[in-house]
Amino acid sequence: MNTTLQNIPSPLEQLQFLIQALNTPGAWVAMGALLVLLVCLIIWPKWKWGVISLLIYVASLGFFIQPWFKTRFIAPLEVMRSHGRAISIGLLIVLLIPAFQSRRGWRRCLILGGTLLFFLFELTYVGRALAGGLYGRGMGGIFIYSLTMLVLGMGLSKWLQDWDDVYRAVVCMAGVGVIFSIATICQLAVNPSGIIWQNRLAATGSTATLCAELIVLALLPTSILIVHPRTGKTGRIFWSALTGLLIVFLIWTGTRNGLLMAVVGLGLIFRGRLKQFTWFAIAAVFFYVIAVSVYQSSTLTAGRLFSTLDNRSYAWSNTWKRFVANPLVGDIRDASVVENSYIAVAANLGLIGLVPLALFIFLTSLAILRIQKLKNRFGNEAIIADLVAGGLAAIAVGAIFDGYLLGMLNAPVFCIYIYLAIATFLLDIVQVNASLDAETYELRTAAEAY
Repeated sequence: MNTTLQNIPSPLEQLQFLIQALNTPGAWVAMGALLVLLVCLIIWPKWKWGVISLLIYVASLGFFIQPWFKTRFIAPLEVMRSHGRAISIGLLIVLLIPAFQSRRGWRRCLILGGTLLFFLFELTYVGRALAGGLYGRGMGGIFIYSLTMLVLGMGLSKWLQDWDDVYRAVVCMAGVGVIFSIATICQLAVNPSGIIWQNRLAATGSTATLCAELIVLALLPTSILIVHPRTGKTGRIFWSALTGLLIVFLIWTGTRNGLLMAVVGLGLIFRGRLKQFTWFAIAAVFFYVIAVSVYQSSTLTAGRLFSTLDNRSYAWSNTWKRFVANPLVGDIRDASVVENSYIAVAANLGLIGLVPLALFIFLTSLAILRIQKLKNRFGNEAIIADLVAGGLAAIAVGAIFDGYLLGMLNAPVFCIYIYLAIATFLLDIVQVNASLDAETYELRTAAEAY
């Protein structure tokens, strides 16, 4: 799917549309709900994790409706889809309160170099959009990217003060799967024609591909909750059931990209963990069989997952020619975001966009490799290190077949920030513990000498 940048409603246009809709009863209800949510976050700060789950899900909703979706969604979903971008911005603004209220605590490092470079890459994109005359996307992008950095880049890092907080962050990402599954089941019960096209499940997103990507983003953290030592027996059953249901939905999308992302992510998470993978596989297969007996039509597109049909290389080659014609700064005017983030960056931004993106990938890879070398120090929490590696690798692989790295409000970008925040915590806790051990040794040596 090729998407022309100028045909996509810009964040600024979404805000203007929201302002025009403020006189409607639905808008007043939404504003009241955000105000109540803000008060709740002040009183109960832990609610912020649920708000992030909701943010990721709302950002995944189709902000432009494909022509084959003739049916409206059930009431809450239709409202969120119609105003998805505006609601996402509102949730980010609400999350600013706990982001600023939270204290640094013992944390010495809140942001990795890779996080800063990813933010720089995003700013490069909006700068190029402004230079190319796309003022709506440029000005809106500065606002949205800054909000995202403040909330998920810095704020979330401050929220991670111990392993319990890291576990909550993992549950937060898995919670997206809970919201997605409930919404999909409700829509399937009321009117399935609104979310199924050519026997493929598109759920509440605009395409089956976006649906599959969201499923994988929720499936990876859900998979480790099944085997994580902090999860109780009831929790293991719940997350196992959710995993089976998500796998059914993933197969139903018939999306090869989603399958590849899942294989890469789960492979990195459970490599060298045969016992834990066995328990995960047994639980997932058991509940998959139950779920597929309910949604029997979900297997109709299973064969498409292994299709060798090439439906992308033509668009890739044409987009690559735009980069060759403008290698330094690219050509963002009348540009289209093809189903490949890296080629899209090259064509739209040129080398000025490819350099910070490449540096981000390089520094993040170094951080992941360092975490892998240190994961034995994490004890029972070592699987969190593998989740970070698997999650970021899955997103990087998925970007080969989708252009979401150029997105402003989407689930993969939000998850990148969350995984980087967890990675920062893992490196920070090792460094702080090493410093404390060194200080303890010095004090003990001084005491013995005295």
